[in-house]
Amino acid sequence: MTQMPMPPVTTTQDNALRRVGFEYEMAGLTPDTAADCIIRLFGGRKVERNPFDITVTDTPYGDFATEMDATLLKNQKYKTILETMGLDISKFIDEDRLDHLVLETSQNIVPCEIATPPLPLDKLHVAEDLRQALHEQDAKGTKASILYAFGFQMNPEMPEVTTEAALRYLRAFLLLEDWMKETLNVDLTRRMTPFVDSFPEDYKALVLRPDYAPDLQHLVVDYLTHNPTRNRTLDMLPLFCFMDRSILEAATLDMHLIKARPALHYRLPNCLIDDPTWTVAAEWDMWLHVERLASDEKRLSEMAEAFMHLHGTPLSALTRPWAAHVREMME
Repeated sequence: MTQMPMPPVTTTQDNALRRVGFEYEMAGLTPDTAADCIIRLFGGRKVERNPFDITVTDTPYGDFATEMDATLLKNQKYKTILETMGLDISKFIDEDRLDHLVLETSQNIVPCEIATPPLPLDKLHVAEDLRQALHEQDAKGTKASILYAFGFQMNPEMPEVTTEAALRYLRAFLLLEDWMKETLNVDLTRRMTPFVDSFPEDYKALVLRPDYAPDLQHLVVDYLTHNPTRNRTLDMLPLFCFMDRSILEAATLDMHLIKARPALHYRLPNCLIDDPTWTVAAEWDMWLHVERLASDEKRLSEMAEAFMHLHGTPLSALTRPWAAHVREMME
């Protein structure tokens, strides 16, 4: 059993063990074959909404979701589109056969996504066991094709759901983001898509100011002003939605895409599921740099001060990027 390192703070404000959810994006599997893989590993049973959206329930750890990650497929909207075009496909093919035909055609283009239930910190080895099983099923990862902008995402539960904690974690990530992206060697295909866009420099400069101490309303409004999107390396919207949904609703976002939860949505890593050397443990270990910095207020302030100094001298930033400074601090 793989031993996963622990963050500095292991419990929530309710004294419960913190939890982490994991999401894998890959090609080469369908939701059905992915669900079979989960059942062989953990037990459970399938609950099929349609061939593109299957849940594995009754496992010892909770429910695992497997789906083709495209709303057009998941909600079977392609049938409505065909009907709008005046095409009555039912005259030529039955509905189940059409679903499976679309599934076979799309499985090497549209990613199959597997989401674990939130796993307690002492059960994170489950995510590693699943990674190994998917690898043995010949799942294809980010590097397998120029078309695959696949990511591996984590949802670490917050130790406390407060404005101060949210700001502390956000600051820690903003300081480490460039270095993490460089260290993880984020795939060029993913960099070219908007899914993992970096935070704007002017937003970093705002949040890392030593006198920046917003209440929740101002923190969220500032975030949305500079980042009116889910497509960030660290998506704060699920946490903000959990804390106060009304602030996000006022911004007319696509609320159906935002799942409120007391957790951060970390979206940076590649999903190298077909690489035998790639592990969940290594990606988790990288995230722990954020946890440690967020828990060390003195170091957090010192790094923020260094960033603001560099930001005030643009020529210096051009000759020696911030990631290089962070690398030196880490060493």
